[in-house]
Amino acid sequence: VTQVGDAFQELCREVLAARRRNKQSLLDRMLGSKATRVYSRGKSDSALPKD
Repeated sequence: VTQVGDAFQELCREVLAARRRNKQSLLDRMLGSKATRVYSRGKSDSALPKD
């Protein structure tokens, strides 16, 4: 029974670690897309001909 408990704890630890990694990557993706969107918008604005 202790072996099963140890394996379960290990699995839970791995799942928590994976969740943490996924949350971080998701946050990076959101921030990254926002940053690129703002950057591309700024680029297109500067590319417009000025009067």
